[in-house]
Amino acid sequence: MSKPLTADQLITSIKRKASIPTSQDTFTDEDLLEFANEELQLGVVPGIMSVHEDHLLYEEDVALEANRSDYEIPHRALGNKLRDVQFKVDENNLSELTRIGIGERFDVSDTNIRKFYVKGNKVILTPPIGNQSNGSLVFVYYIRPSSLVKLENVGIILGIVDNGDGTSNIVVNEVPSTFTTSITYDLYKADSPSSILNKDLVPTNVNSITKIITFNTTDIPKELKVGDHISLAGEAAIAQIPTELHPLLAEMVACRVLEALGDTEALQNALLKVKQMEAASGMLIDSRIDDAPQKVVNRHGLIRTGLFSKRSN
Repeated sequence: MSKPLTADQLITSIKRKASIPTSQDTFTDEDLLEFANEELQLGVVPGIMSVHEDHLLYEEDVALEANRSDYEIPHRALGNKLRDVQFKVDENNLSELTRIGIGERFDVSDTNIRKFYVKGNKVILTPPIGNQSNGSLVFVYYIRPSSLVKLENVGIILGIVDNGDGTSNIVVNEVPSTFTTSITYDLYKADSPSSILNKDLVPTNVNSITKIITFNTTDIPKELKVGDHISLAGEAAIAQIPTELHPLLAEMVACRVLEALGDTEALQNALLKVKQMEAASGMLIDSRIDDAPQKVVNRHGLIRTGLFSKRSN
């Protein structure tokens, strides 16, 4: 069974594919990871998005505040755009919000939260929120994969302990020197596709001697388990894409290296290999549930909202 490649293993694969000697000084490991991050964002991720199968989909709740109607689109949303915005009345009930143009914001006849428009990087609710606010906005978006770093820069989780006082300890193999209480962290799966479980978390304590990082218990997702990783926010030691695409990423970086080295013949062979791998990868990540094709529903079509809907009620 294919296993996810850590950044260190990815570097080894790139060097092998491009026949880079281990003693060379042209490309450092950091250079190769920078190439990998560029190819990930500009090559692999657009390919994943093109199959429209909701890879990288993420939800984030933002509590409504009194007298505040504008809310920032999450900064880690891919392309700074949203797939959907919904209103969460309570834990069990969601309602639809309708996007309108900025020229339609003057209609405030409806006092319920039903509409929004986009201005710059903000979602603005209309009519404006008053003194009382209940519920939250649910931002549904494709999250930007984290930048690759070496395994030494993340902590591998060895244990999770609920302290019973509202905090929980995460025991790791090592606490990297960059870990402090003044920065934010991500928790993500080690298994494919290394999805982010919770992000931008602030710890209450970081102890490099006991190798314990403490968070509020409410920040620890129930899916987190031993073997998963904790990293600085926006970083990861495993590319957060399906495992089957890791060799493709390595091959794409090898092409960058061969191009920089001016090895034309090897580059042509590598580019041909990339095309073959892209075709194979597309078949692997498309149609995620073969026997259950997605039902297309027009939420605002005539049958649901017009004459036919009225006759059936």
